[in-house]
Amino acid sequence: MLPGVVTVTSYSTNGGYYITVNHGACVCSYLHLSKILVRAGQRIRAGQVIAISGNTGKRTTSPHLHISCRWGNEKGKLFNPVILLKFVTKQLSNNN
Repeated sequence: MLPGVVTVTSYSTNGGYYITVNHGACVCSYLHLSKILVRAGQRIRAGQVIAISGNTGKRTTSPHLHISCRWGNEKGKLFNPVILLKFVTKQLSNNN
């Protein structure tokens, strides 16, 4: 969604394959992936494909993307990722 630096590419029992990206003002993790296309330390651009959504991890019923966002850093307060989705959507519509 936004430019940043990939800080983690890994697997967890609950989240399956996941990526964590530091976007500057916030850090977002993208979970339940079927394939990771980037590596830790890599700089990414807004809109760059970094993974393929999937159905990995516990208690998933179908392929989907789970997004978890925190203000500041990995220990920051969680916030609803819809805030970022609305921002990105608005930016895209303003550019067309």
